[in-house]
Amino acid sequence: MKCSSTPQAALLATDFSLSRRNPIGCSQALTTCMDPILEKPNARDLADLTALDMAGGQVANTSNLANDNVFIFSGSLDSVVKSEVVQVTAEYYDLFIDSKRGGSVITEFNIKGEHCYPTNGTYGEACTQLGSPYIGKCNYDGAGISLRTLLGPERMGGLEHPP
Repeated sequence: MKCSSTPQAALLATDFSLSRRNPIGCSQALTTCMDPILEKPNARDLADLTALDMAGGQVANTSNLANDNVFIFSGSLDSVVKSEVVQVTAEYYDLFIDSKRGGSVITEFNIKGEHCYPTNGTYGEACTQLGSPYIGKCNYDGAGISLRTLLGPERMGGLEHPP
């Protein structure tokens, strides 16, 4: 099963953070894109589909992504969207983001966490537990790292904290 192309909103974003996210355009293909039993999504194929949508005016020009900053997280124990599939998201964005123009793709795939947004706080479920509110006590400041990635230290002001 092939994944569909990139939604326009993703290509209009300027700097963003993803947590527990399957590759752009894979939301309708639950078998391949959420749990690749037979075949995981291919970043180059997804980029080719994006190019077709771009040519047809359905998505913005991917050159808009060149200087964007992206943070992508996936817990290594995620049973909903497999980490290896989320890693394809990073590969996909690496095709468009240019570090020479100030862009970056920052990833974290080594936290032993389930399908959750990771925090270093006391609210939510255990990091390795799947369940609502999908906020994991992972001893990892996912929100802070997202903000540092997206805003950069110069725009963080007094909110800068070490990871």
